[in-house]
Amino acid sequence: MVLAMTSPIAVAYSVRLAEGLQNFFPWLTNIDCRVLYLHPVLVNFVAACVPVSLAFDFGSRVMKRESWRVVAAWNMVVAALFVPLVVFFGWLYWGSNDDDRSMAIHFWLGNSLAFIIIGLAIWRWRLYAKSRPATALYLVAASMTLAALAIQGHIGGSQ
Repeated sequence: MVLAMTSPIAVAYSVRLAEGLQNFFPWLTNIDCRVLYLHPVLVNFVAACVPVSLAFDFGSRVMKRESWRVVAAWNMVVAALFVPLVVFFGWLYWGSNDDDRSMAIHFWLGNSLAFIIIGLAIWRWRLYAKSRPATALYLVAASMTLAALAIQGHIGGSQ
């Protein structure tokens, strides 16, 4: 009930935020329309690095390989480095016809995932710096993030 009541507000607010960013950086949208397509290109780096990191973390626990923990940590760091760019170009990519409920969910889930992925990268890097494997709690959090990332990609890809 609450979601149904707040959904139009969230959609309107999302559209206003995206339009505000587009107005703040008009030179980006006027350069060439190809710059707007950086969002779907850059999102693939995050969509690849997060599951690779998680797979190598699980593998390092099973195989007891330090080198796999290194791969896992660096992949999460790369995802965290790309995610601000993905969000930035996602805001510019937001079109005037993207003001429906599913795009509002995509908008808010994407912004939330950006903070979560950066937090996971910091958490993973601290474990790596202490030469510790990923904890069970980290693996659960990263798995839930990966599930949310899959939902996010499905919503964005279907638009």
